[in-house]
Amino acid sequence: MAAYEAALQKGRQQEEETYRYEVERKRKIETDAYEQKKQQVEVELAETTAEKEKDWARREAILTGQQQLLETYKATVQTFPQELTAAVQQARDEAIKAAQHTAKVRADLLEKEEAANSKVHEAEMQTLYDTISQQKAQIDALAADLKAALKQVQELSTKVIDGPANTGIAQPREAVS
Repeated sequence: MAAYEAALQKGRQQEEETYRYEVERKRKIETDAYEQKKQQVEVELAETTAEKEKDWARREAILTGQQQLLETYKATVQTFPQELTAAVQQARDEAIKAAQHTAKVRADLLEKEEAANSKVHEAEMQTLYDTISQQKAQIDALAADLKAALKQVQELSTKVIDGPANTGIAQPREAVS
């Protein structure tokens, strides 16, 4: 019985050692798996953190760049009312100048047209005066010719009437009585 108990004790001890070995081996495998998983998670976490930090830095750089643009836009927005007022005033001034220039050009053209029309009328009047003068000279010449012709007719008629008595041409006598 002592041998049986010793064999039993030895069997139990063997089982206990096998059990401890198996438990130790499982614990070691689980610990290794846990450590590997932990290390993998830490690597992934480090990569994710690095990626996020890199992304964050990129975003901050973009924001910094955009901040400068934002400040520029803010300054533009702040100066916009003054720029708008100045642009409106400048456009108004330019429109007034253009309108004045157009009016001046039209006035100059009208003045030149009036001057040209006046010269045309003066030339027409001068032509009419010249025509009247020529016609008056012709009338005077014709009147002089008429006067001379009338004088000649009168002289001729006077000669005709006075002529036979002075010329010795026999005049018809009255019938001899």
